[in-house]
Amino acid sequence: SYVSGASGMSAGQITVGDHPPSGPSPSVLAHESVTQGGEKHNLFTALPPLRGRRWLHPGSLPTQLAINVLDLDVTKNCNLRCTYCFKSDTVHPRAEAMSLEVAMTAVDWLIEASMGARALNVNLIGGEPLLAWPMIEILVPYAKRRAAQFAKSVQFGTTTNLTLVNEQIIEFSRRWGMGWHCSIDGTPEVQNVQRPGVGGAPSAGRAERGARLVLRVRPGACARATVRPENAAKIFQSLLYFEHLGFKNFAFAIAEENDWRAQQFAAWDQQWGKIADYAIER
Repeated sequence: SYVSGASGMSAGQITVGDHPPSGPSPSVLAHESVTQGGEKHNLFTALPPLRGRRWLHPGSLPTQLAINVLDLDVTKNCNLRCTYCFKSDTVHPRAEAMSLEVAMTAVDWLIEASMGARALNVNLIGGEPLLAWPMIEILVPYAKRRAAQFAKSVQFGTTTNLTLVNEQIIEFSRRWGMGWHCSIDGTPEVQNVQRPGVGGAPSAGRAERGARLVLRVRPGACARATVRPENAAKIFQSLLYFEHLGFKNFAFAIAEENDWRAQQFAAWDQQWGKIADYAIER
């Protein structure tokens, strides 16, 4: 699918959809176990009551409209130094991260806040969420079993820069029905300039390896690219690169904080005309 900006200013998304399975069914969960603190626990073994009213604010639960989607900013830390990042002032080796206790309490809150809604969604964002992987691999099974306790289901999605994705993470995501939203800016030339690692190290090779792993289990995953003014004329080239990697869904968004000039907006429009012709011809 192809995504363009409305009036040339911002980007929306058109996808064929990546709707991963919700993970193990309650009947399967009943026989599953998870390792916590070096010990194995059956997923339905003596869950404590919902963390009842231990919210940041006593009036945080909705009274009219159900809430069934939750974004968890699990860490402010990141292993990349993207040139346009709005969190760049918070990126350092000891950046703040969400504790497991807070994350589990947030899931409990969502279950109560969802009222009669049965299908829940939790999106893991950051920073780079995979830097919090030890917490995530405990949180996901916890949320699944907690939701099943109340005849609900919860689906997890992760926004990632792909550089830390490995076989272990991919197998876990497949087993537990996690979706992926892939932040990758384009060709290696564009990626390495806009999304360098610490000290300016190239990131394209690691992102490409991660993308291929994700697409192996989630072929409908979306490649989400940020476009800076100096790379406005390279969108079509980047789209072809994404297709080469195996992506079927793409989203391009303008880096609005940058100084865009008329010539660069013209290049943006020209690139989308080229993409439209390409899509029609196919």
